[in-house]
Amino acid sequence: MAALQSFSYEYVVRGYHIYQTVWDAQNGENLPCRRELSNLHDPFAVAVVKNSSTVGHVPKKISAVCSLFLRRNGTITCHVTGRRQYSRDLPQGGLEIPCVYVFEGQGDDLDKVKKLIQARKHKPNCIENQQQVSSSEEAVAKRMKADNEDTPHQEVVLLDDCADETVAADNQPETEEEPVWLQIGPIKLIQSDLELLSGGLRLNDNHINAGQFILKSQFPSIKGLSSTQQPSSYGYWVNHYLQVLHCGGNHWVAVSSIGCNESEVKVYDSIYRNISDEVKTHLHTILGSNVKISLPSVQKQIGSMDCGLFAMAFSTFLAHGNDPVLLSNLKFKQHKLRSHFIDCLEKGNLSEFV
Repeated sequence: MAALQSFSYEYVVRGYHIYQTVWDAQNGENLPCRRELSNLHDPFAVAVVKNSSTVGHVPKKISAVCSLFLRRNGTITCHVTGRRQYSRDLPQGGLEIPCVYVFEGQGDDLDKVKKLIQARKHKPNCIENQQQVSSSEEAVAKRMKADNEDTPHQEVVLLDDCADETVAADNQPETEEEPVWLQIGPIKLIQSDLELLSGGLRLNDNHINAGQFILKSQFPSIKGLSSTQQPSSYGYWVNHYLQVLHCGGNHWVAVSSIGCNESEVKVYDSIYRNISDEVKTHLHTILGSNVKISLPSVQKQIGSMDCGLFAMAFSTFLAHGNDPVLLSNLKFKQHKLRSHFIDCLEKGNLSEFV
């Protein structure tokens, strides 16, 4: 048997806004890719897997090729190379993780995969010949059925023969657009955002950014309240600054210079009793290396899912002009934070959480 060969392809893992509650993506992680045969919406779906659970998907632009390569007993490993970022080429947005896909298999198969991926890299997502699509989909259905039947014969999949089969995938959108729950300024909250929020899971960037956008609209003189992906960087200390930051472990904290002495900023954290190096690095980048960072005592949450809600509650309390010192003794009703935040988002006005 010929020795296995490999090649790498730089791309992204789609769907992090959905899976970030179960996957804290770490730079340098290596995760296997598997065909997702249970996916009813896409027969070519390829999942990125961690501990036997799906944590993202290979983009549809190349998933058909990847699926066929896996059927040829090739292997694909996802090597994480960066932090989460917005999906800039999808109309519905979302979050993705930069990565390198490492393909390993027989030399001939790898050469064909390279050519197919390169051909699809600049290919528009539309098909003019509907008859070609229909025949391709019929071929896919037959082969998918053969995959799932308990027969003594193993199907032989030829990448040469399957080049046309991947055409059907081009006619499908990158992801099916979910119903929109709310449109808050430029931020689109979809149905899954509502389900995460009402279902007791961690808040994602969409939730936080929507809340901050409303606060900024209500209190335009406050500095900060910018995108959690790219917080506004001043390079020096500014008064009346407020921002929710994301840090390791899918954790949210509120940071603010409201009510602080010059060059001082406070971190309001509902879980930890020390300031992480990541938060310090963020603040030194945003407000300058000379900023003094302190961690006042505030209410600690029960469980691990509500840090985003507490960060929004702290931020809203400060934005409304209350004395930051009062947060040391203030007790929010944790079981009511979610319903209150949903109500505020739907009304487009953030009232205090107390």
